[in-house]
Amino acid sequence: MTIVAIGFLIVFFGLIGLIWQLADRNDHKMMIAITIAIIATSFSGLLGEFERRVLVRIIDTLLAVGITYYALKSQRYWALWFAGFSWATVFLGLLAFALPAAQADIYFFASTALAFPSLLVMAIGLVLDSRSKSRRLWETDPSAG
Repeated sequence: MTIVAIGFLIVFFGLIGLIWQLADRNDHKMMIAITIAIIATSFSGLLGEFERRVLVRIIDTLLAVGITYYALKSQRYWALWFAGFSWATVFLGLLAFALPAAQADIYFFASTALAFPSLLVMAIGLVLDSRSKSRRLWETDPSAG
């Protein structure tokens, strides 16, 4: 496993606790879908190079569709940002798939690197949403004054 993959897993599992505590039921569903996609992508390393790239593109596309569905139903703005990062990953991955191997590695790495900002957007968005909700509750609570 490369240092980037290890770093990603450390960040990902570190954020799960934060996200799970701040999230609602729909956010939990999205986090489970992301976790399943990461596990499935990890197992794709057992396949040949071509099959792995095809499977990863399929996983990324299915995840982007699911996240977009969630984002369109959600009232949270971070979900739209997260969906945008997901689609950027899909498009970069498709571009990488279409190019010769040497050039494809650049785009494949770039699409993988988008996972970090997308997870940070999710975590920051949930923290801001949680603070906003707490502030609204505090302002409307008659016993708070």
